[in-house]
Amino acid sequence: MSHDLQISLLGEIRVASGGVPRPLPASRKARALLAFLAVTGRPHRRERLCELFWDLPDDPKASLRWALSKLRRVVDAPDRRRIIADRERISFDTKDVCIDITHLHRRLPQQDTPLPLEELEAAAQKLDAIPLEGLDGAGSQDFDSWLTTERDDAHSTYAAVLKQLATHPETDPVLGRKWRRLWRQADPYGWEAHKREESAKTVPPPAPVKERDPRARTRASDGEGFKAPVSGAGVAPATTPARDARYKAQALRTQRIGFCEVRDSTKIAYATLGSGPLC
Repeated sequence: MSHDLQISLLGEIRVASGGVPRPLPASRKARALLAFLAVTGRPHRRERLCELFWDLPDDPKASLRWALSKLRRVVDAPDRRRIIADRERISFDTKDVCIDITHLHRRLPQQDTPLPLEELEAAAQKLDAIPLEGLDGAGSQDFDSWLTTERDDAHSTYAAVLKQLATHPETDPVLGRKWRRLWRQADPYGWEAHKREESAKTVPPPAPVKERDPRARTRASDGEGFKAPVSGAGVAPATTPARDARYKAQALRTQRIGFCEVRDSTKIAYATLGSGPLC
């Protein structure tokens, strides 16, 4: 698909029309405004744009109008207005406009079928740049936060491209080492997770657990009629909550309750288990 206008935001902002570069305003705020409108692709209130870029005591609305007039000379055509403005809101019409960072976000998500190597390599080359370079501090803290988020998103897309290149079935082994190294640098956590998944595929399944011999003998405990199963080697197996409860119930059924009176005429109740003389 052909585009009448191309806006490059990977690296320093650039604008071209029909492949011919268009000169941008020298003002960093005007260039930052263009990037913000183009990437967000939705209307913004004039007051909000003034807060983002011209939060000053002098006339911020006049500064906004001046920046828009400069940008219209760059992106508008005689028969096409791309900066749409009314008394309250301003937006940028992105129809038939190629914005590189937006295009790559849409084109390069994680996919089951790898993209062609040539396209992935070209994307990696473009993404290996600072998005919106040179626009730090061009607006308020809110704009800087938005700028950081856009750069984080671009970095995530870059890591996804490197992963596809490193795991692509047609990648040359020598280049594969390069892509794996870059992927590990860009996304160490994703790299480690991938390594664990690959290692899990090569680990043999665990050996089946040998069932306990049903003929395991039992031995008597101290309690009368209280039996505890033991293995063939005479060692009691590991207990479980259900088995412990069963043993306790058996012990309670076999205990004997008695009463006695001590020297100060106090009556005491007691219980006994097993056999043998009373203490």
